[in-house]
Amino acid sequence: MLELGDEIAMLDELIKPIVTALAPRLLAAPGIGVEIAGQLLVTAGDNKQRLRSEAGFAMLCGVAPLPASSGMTQRHRLNRGGDRQANSALHLAVISRLRIDQRTQAYVARKTAEGHSKLEIIRCLKRYLAREVYYLLNPAASASKGGGSHVRRAGPQPARTTPAQAGQGTQGQGSPARATATAAQALTLGRTGRTPWEPPPDPKTIT
Repeated sequence: MLELGDEIAMLDELIKPIVTALAPRLLAAPGIGVEIAGQLLVTAGDNKQRLRSEAGFAMLCGVAPLPASSGMTQRHRLNRGGDRQANSALHLAVISRLRIDQRTQAYVARKTAEGHSKLEIIRCLKRYLAREVYYLLNPAASASKGGGSHVRRAGPQPARTTPAQAGQGTQGQGSPARATATAAQALTLGRTGRTPWEPPPDPKTIT
């Protein structure tokens, strides 16, 4: 009977060529080995409908902080849902990067100087990594990342209008009320529009 360690090594040898063929770019990322890449591929493959955006993939992995604001208080709470095995894989990758990746170490040093705790920093790093993994698994989405938040919204989108354009008059809009609504819509889009590479919420707001 094979020892447990020998069995794990044998399975790793079987998995490695498969993972390498499917996601070579993912394996090239710092801190991501065969086991972690294999788990992320399984999670992505079992939930193809959740890969429409990097935000959806982050929610799937349970690393997207959930809004929990009340009144004037803006905060987020820890997401305890999602695929916990994918969450664990991202956590292990982040821990590895803390030891070997200079960019991660610089980020941790900067956030620590700002007064954030280690757990808060790790949560943010996991959210960053989920975004990175999504684009490594979806090169086509990475090529179109300059398109802003249209990746996350299905269906036809209204044309974006700046407040200055909305205030130029009511010509072609039918009424002053419609012009006001158009301006309000433009301001709302300006607040909520986000490029795929915008950082996650401030860690101090995550409880």
